[in-house]
Amino acid sequence: MSVDGARLLNARFDTIVVANDAVRTNEILRVFDGQLIIRAHGWKRPIGSELYHLGSYGIVQRRRETHHVITDAQTVKDDLSIGVVTLAPTWLDERLDPVKGTWNGIAPTGAGHVLVSLPASEADPADKSYAMFIRQHFQNAPYRHLAHLGLWDGDDWEQQRQRILKLQTAAAYLYPYVDKNHLDMTPLEMMLIGGPVVFFDSGYLSASMPTDAPGRARTIDEAHQLCERLRGGDRTLLHGILNSQTAFLARYDARLAAPQFDSAFSTILRERQANRPGISRSGITYTPDLADRQMRRLMKALTFDTNDNAGLAKWTSKDVITVFYRMVLDTAPDPNKSATYAAALDGGRSPMEVLRWMMRENPHLVSEHRNRFIRSLRSAHPGRHLTSASL
Repeated sequence: MSVDGARLLNARFDTIVVANDAVRTNEILRVFDGQLIIRAHGWKRPIGSELYHLGSYGIVQRRRETHHVITDAQTVKDDLSIGVVTLAPTWLDERLDPVKGTWNGIAPTGAGHVLVSLPASEADPADKSYAMFIRQHFQNAPYRHLAHLGLWDGDDWEQQRQRILKLQTAAAYLYPYVDKNHLDMTPLEMMLIGGPVVFFDSGYLSASMPTDAPGRARTIDEAHQLCERLRGGDRTLLHGILNSQTAFLARYDARLAAPQFDSAFSTILRERQANRPGISRSGITYTPDLADRQMRRLMKALTFDTNDNAGLAKWTSKDVITVFYRMVLDTAPDPNKSATYAAALDGGRSPMEVLRWMMRENPHLVSEHRNRFIRSLRSAHPGRHLTSASL
């Protein structure tokens, strides 16, 4: 992330949410002082372990405002915890409501086909391994390959619509992944339209479905047998699988999941923002909007823009000192020292010179989470104007 990008994040935002991207999370952890919410669905690799290998886990441990918001308890199982762990479920898009119960894959004996996902890209070693596995064991008819992206937020509506059209006429959908942290949209789509899903033991679905779920396959041969029975119209097996999917699918119902999601995020966002510039840790808590306005006022005061007489008329030297105390030193103004600093400003000393003087006299008040701002002030040339870009 560029220096200018980091400055923009810290100047404009109280909270950042990063979804399912350890690399981007790592970048933001290193430059952002505010509240960070890591939204993790658990695809393929636990994000906590990735952050550890990227060398940013120590930063997470030192921060006070890092939240790990997971889809369900299974997502964080066997992973390193990242800050404060919170459960906030996800749900299927309400646009899919019209396709509920539209599965029509029952065909005459032996005439049905089985869809099985094939990774759309094999750039990732894990995807390449799964592609080889599928081609080796489920290559020929009655199996048909269905390419997918593997990420919920990477799928667009048209791709999803085309995928559902193919699922509607399939006798079954075989979910080939055995990675316990991997769940893609396709098995949920098949369950939503009312079709049967066959899955392998030890994968994500294995941990989420009943232990006696009839769609569970413990071997490749067993997967072939289940798919063949569904192709042949085995109603007993079909109804058993559909019944076993009901509770799992209900977890993704917006009517149940959305209120839980709202409650989880509302609780996180109601917490006092300890790291946001302008939010006092000494008992004076500003709203984010007020904090933003005060930061802008301080930057304007530092520039002393002579072309903005109207703005300057609203400012006094006491304003500059008071805002600096609260924004940078993170404390209430000291009455005696404030008067001395204000008098120096009124006497003609430059704002930058006075603010550096304040920092030298208050080194214990320079909060760690402000150091980017402090470094900007210390490094600014005494004669130059400090602008929002230089912050």
